[in-house]
Amino acid sequence: MERGAGIRHSQLAPHVLSARQQRRRQQHRRQLTPKSSRRRHHQQAAVRPAPVAATVRLAAYKFATDTVTISVGQAVRWVNNDPVEHTITFDGAEPGSPLIPSNGSFVHRFDKAGRYPYHCTPHPFMKGVVIVK
Repeated sequence: MERGAGIRHSQLAPHVLSARQQRRRQQHRRQLTPKSSRRRHHQQAAVRPAPVAATVRLAAYKFATDTVTISVGQAVRWVNNDPVEHTITFDGAEPGSPLIPSNGSFVHRFDKAGRYPYHCTPHPFMKGVVIVK
């Protein structure tokens, strides 16, 4: 075979790119990614999740702790250890959870002081209260 007969350098070593090729590839990727999504990624990285101050386990069709006391800005985590789905449904205007599957969890942050009674919609006899000070 003659030297250079139909074989390009990129076919011999596809993983080796010159500095110029690397810059061009990066520029091309930036053009394909909208600036708004790049900005959103950086904004999301700056947001910190609320500290979880208490964990309430759901087992044997009851809340292991029926009353929890936390501070404003903290969160509660509910962990479903039952083989069935449960919900955390607040009696007031606070948004609750979707169905929490077995071994699943739900975290909710409380930004205002108050008393937040809740129950499980499929099992309304399951009741609890979050007190935020």
